Amino acid sequence: MGETVAHPPAHETNHLEQQIHYSGWIVLSVLGAFIFSLSMLIVGWLAWVVEGDQSAPYVAGIWLVLAGGLGYLLATLPRAIGIEQGSLTLHWWWHTEIIAVDTVTAVSGNGYNVTLATGNNCARFSFLFPNQAAHLLTFLETHIPIAAAAKDARIQQDLPLVLRPRLTAPFLMGGMGILMAGIGLMLIWYTLQSAGMEPWLDRIGMALMGLLMLAVGGVLLTMVLTGYTWVITFDPDQVTLRRTFGRQIYSARAITQFELITEERTIKGFVHQIYQLRLHFMDGTQLDIAPNLPSFPMDYAGADELRRLSEAKTMLERQYAPVVAEDIDPELFPELFTEERWGSPQAARQWAIGPYDLTVYRLDYGEHHAAASTVHILIDHVEAGTMRFRTTNGELHISPNGRYLILFDATLLLAFNLATGRTYHRNSRRGWLYYNVWLDGEMLCCEEMQRTNSQARAVRKPISLEQPTSALRRGFGSAGNGDFPSAYG
Repeated sequence: MGETVAHPPAHETNHLEQQIHYSGWIVLSVLGAFIFSLSMLIVGWLAWVVEGDQSAPYVAGIWLVLAGGLGYLLATLPRAIGIEQGSLTLHWWWHTEIIAVDTVTAVSGNGYNVTLATGNNCARFSFLFPNQAAHLLTFLETHIPIAAAAKDARIQQDLPLVLRPRLTAPFLMGGMGILMAGIGLMLIWYTLQSAGMEPWLDRIGMALMGLLMLAVGGVLLTMVLTGYTWVITFDPDQVTLRRTFGRQIYSARAITQFELITEERTIKGFVHQIYQLRLHFMDGTQLDIAPNLPSFPMDYAGADELRRLSEAKTMLERQYAPVVAEDIDPELFPELFTEERWGSPQAARQWAIGPYDLTVYRLDYGEHHAAASTVHILIDHVEAGTMRFRTTNGELHISPNGRYLILFDATLLLAFNLATGRTYHRNSRRGWLYYNVWLDGEMLCCEEMQRTNSQARAVRKPISLEQPTSALRRGFGSAGNGDFPSAYG
């Protein structure tokens, strides 16, 4: 396997050196197999020429194809790859090649192969294990600017995003199921046809063996046809898992969080680092995306899976962001923003909370006194309509998954749990004002300052928004009519 001996920041390659090495036993194994294939090819040729064996050309042809493949693999197996002062050094087993990084025009990878293009030439790397190819591709994307730019471009692409698993596992399992089921049917058929010709005990044994093989083959085929996901598609509005007989569809607007899960797992005796992309939905359900998890041990490439799922996570977090914030032109919605007393706001910011079909606006109408601005908070729901809260210097915070919405001014705090539809409030302590309020996961944190001494501050004990009734009260408190205690006029 490859081993990187240094890990500097991406693209900083002028005065640093990094190398990725590959074990020598790999080339020795391939070389031994290549020599053995050549030997068998010579034996087949001699059998044809000397002995006149008519089947020898076919056997020799098989060994010729095998020797050719091993020879190509031997010619494209790297010994080490390094980068130093803007140059990429390729250490092959028979010579060393140096390529200027700025001449590289493209880097691509496919399974067991990686291709490095430089103008009209290209360097091809082949590996025995897909993990090695994935390690090299990640290494090149980290240290070669054109490859890093291509990766960034992939991440910035618009949906749909399609993930397809490797087909080695289902094809092998399905082929094995068909073979076993076929042998089982043949045994059953022979048992029925041999009535009176074979001892009854032998026929019973063959029938039982046929039934057993037919059952095992049927189970394998059923697992492939019903349990294997062939394509995973992320569209703007939905996530689709396509199987042989049907599909599962999930609403993309209900996604609240993406999480990359790492787990060490033993698969068929091989220890692997397993990677899964976990999607959290607003109703509490979870969906694990792991395209190649059912793969056979030699085909599961943890490094490639990490690379693909990391890119998918970054892309989907941008496309499916539960909360999207942006500054907007107050003149876009005059009927919503303009008030008879305050006119149009001087500044407006919008938060779109997709999972709950909610849009929140913070409207700043300017100062009515020194350092005291009239700020209105609008909560606009597709079905429930609009709520307007009037404050002085009011602020709001929204949790990254869009579940919790916090409004506060100097004396009152409102907490909305959008998942349950419940609202809670809390007044500041006597003699104290809210100086700052923030969210830490599902914990609500408050910092207060004394009314008579702004330098005297205290951080209150965090409040769990999952169990808020111990510290917060139900309802809107004194803001039931939309006016916070600090509202002016």
